[in-house]
Amino acid sequence: IIDQVTANYSCCYPHMDTMQIYIEGNITVPPPVQPPSSFSQNVSGTNDAHGAQVFVTTNYPKCAFIVWLKLSLRLTSGAGRVSGSNIEDHIAFCKS
Repeated sequence: IIDQVTANYSCCYPHMDTMQIYIEGNITVPPPVQPPSSFSQNVSGTNDAHGAQVFVTTNYPKCAFIVWLKLSLRLTSGAGRVSGSNIEDHIAFCKS
């Protein structure tokens, strides 16, 4: 990785709420990106979101970084929202 990282994502779940994509590293990195919060509903009634997020890494030092995708879900217990109802995924890369 030299100048940029592109995070291609695809999420499919019936009760998606919000999504964040961000980079974690040993330096200060840009704040999390929130792709559009509107999800499309497919034929089976499941919500889905897909796209690509580009992170410019030109000024990052040579080091290891992690790209995170966090998806929060709209789940309830009947009396309120269920806390901790998130799905996370990540992938590491090295800047050269």
